[in-house]
Amino acid sequence: LATTLRIAQASKTAGAAKTAAVPATAPAKTPAAASPAAGAKPAATTTGAGAASSSPAAANPAAATSTEALDPAFEAAQNAGIALYNKNKGEEAIVEFQKALDLDKNNTMILTWIGACYQKLNKFQEAAEIYEKVVELDPNMPEGHNNLAFSYQNLSDYEKAEPEYLKAIALKPDFMAAHLNLAYVLKELKKYDEAIKEFEIVKKQDPGNTDVDLQIGNIAMDQGNNDLAMTIFTKALEKDKKNAALVCKLAVITKMKGDKAKAREMLESALDLDPTFYDAYLNLGIMDYEDKNFSASLNNLGKALERNPYDAAVHYWLGRYYYSLDSMKNSIKQFEDAIKIDEKYPEAQEWLDKAKKKQATF
Repeated sequence: LATTLRIAQASKTAGAAKTAAVPATAPAKTPAAASPAAGAKPAATTTGAGAASSSPAAANPAAATSTEALDPAFEAAQNAGIALYNKNKGEEAIVEFQKALDLDKNNTMILTWIGACYQKLNKFQEAAEIYEKVVELDPNMPEGHNNLAFSYQNLSDYEKAEPEYLKAIALKPDFMAAHLNLAYVLKELKKYDEAIKEFEIVKKQDPGNTDVDLQIGNIAMDQGNNDLAMTIFTKALEKDKKNAALVCKLAVITKMKGDKAKAREMLESALDLDPTFYDAYLNLGIMDYEDKNFSASLNNLGKALERNPYDAAVHYWLGRYYYSLDSMKNSIKQFEDAIKIDEKYPEAQEWLDKAKKKQATF
């Protein structure tokens, strides 16, 4: 069961998230109404069952509270922070933004930038605490609720994320990023009909969005309707013939139907389309493990880890790999890393307990 589950949901992130965050486009330097990026491509990145390229849109920090002329010291600190953020120097950017915040402690624009830095650093607990303050200061800012919900979502706290996304949409009904993010959350909560409704809202605005088709197909898989999922993925692939994620999902179903050779061929073709595609490496690594080809398994799982170290699934399977080699120290570390990323991962906890018991006998 565990094997089937992880193959079917290979891209449980992360990030991603579990769903990995879609990088936010750099907001305008001048204070303006926030307009978060409409997560177009989980993440990326990985697009599996909850994946990356179709993952939640991250914060766009342009959420100013004033259009008045800025204090020179405030503006200098803000600009320095933005420059560092755009260079992916999140920790250093936070230091500069904090200088601006010291001059205006309730500035929601600066707080939003700090939250965006924490998200970029995958420090979602810290980001959530920042955005909780943002929505307290300005409860009518839809982007603030979206960004708070996104942080909760990446902490796997879907129950908290759902009402925040609903608040964002109530304040801004055409907020497509919030609709998309909410759809992912509803899917995780197994509220499948509601999730499909949200995905369809996004699809209506963007009929060619095959990432949405991917997620609707994932729901069919979650419900055990692999034939319907295959039909959805196949039709979407006709619109987007170079979509590695769709090929990967078709490979997963093909494997579940018993044709491992064809599935492997499809996974390799997905890598031909996108040599960086995380899900393909993960699924190949799992298949190699099942075939007891441990050297190839480690190679593919290692490549998956390089591309997405924040997905619990890859750590889980590396834990299984090391367990097979009686390397309990490494096995325990990988299972613990999986649980740190996703506390609601029963297979990882089960195997962690096994590894600890086996280590005690050495």
